[in-house]
Amino acid sequence: MLTGCGIVTGLGFRFDGTSLTLSKGTALTGDGDLIRFPKDTVFRFVKAFGDESAHYTPFEGLGLLELLVATEPLGSPLSALSDGQDWAVVLYLESYRYDPDICTGADCDNRGQLQRNIPRVLLVPKKVLKGVPVPYRNQLRAPSVDRVLLNKQVNTYEELTALFRGAASRGLNDLEGALEKTYSVCQPLLAPVYSADPTSDWSKKLTAVVDRVESDPFGIEYVYAFAGDLADALREFVEALEHDDVGLAPIRSPFQNT
Repeated sequence: MLTGCGIVTGLGFRFDGTSLTLSKGTALTGDGDLIRFPKDTVFRFVKAFGDESAHYTPFEGLGLLELLVATEPLGSPLSALSDGQDWAVVLYLESYRYDPDICTGADCDNRGQLQRNIPRVLLVPKKVLKGVPVPYRNQLRAPSVDRVLLNKQVNTYEELTALFRGAASRGLNDLEGALEKTYSVCQPLLAPVYSADPTSDWSKKLTAVVDRVESDPFGIEYVYAFAGDLADALREFVEALEHDDVGLAPIRSPFQNT
């Protein structure tokens, strides 16, 4: 099951100065539609994109360019694009309804409107994207705690303790790194809960636990379990952001087709 929007797999790109290669892959738009490229695609030409059919409101006045696989009357070589502007690659599903036959006063035998969905690969000025809100979920990283793997080489309590200590220390350090951005990214959501930024307090408490792990092996299994519980809690929090519609993923609303 897919949740949220963005790239599901693949869709990396490589630019060599004369062509841009988009690797095969699949993406999910904010409107829930799949964009699929079944094989690697090489683009060598570019032209202005006006979006005359779909009239996608967020693209109005952005000066977009469309990447082309073959020469068109209005196409130019991609290598000629040297205006000094930084560009970002955007996948866009041009989606609109159209009438295959226009009704006249004497004849109207069509079966209604049809849906047309055309995947397009566009170039968007990076300066424009600075105003695009990024979902909280995409700015946070879920931490993890390694599983302790037992084998025949573990014969003493000291060796077992060393395994748990290493996994707990790595997990707590990873957790501290993930927590550093949590409040700053989610401040509109967490401010009603915390009167001030709790990041430094979180860091101090985790540092104390890490120091305890390094100095005292007693009860290390419980510290390891504690680190795992914290990592699971933060992971669940990050995943929950994907399902909350109270401004947590604002990119879905204005950008349904990208």
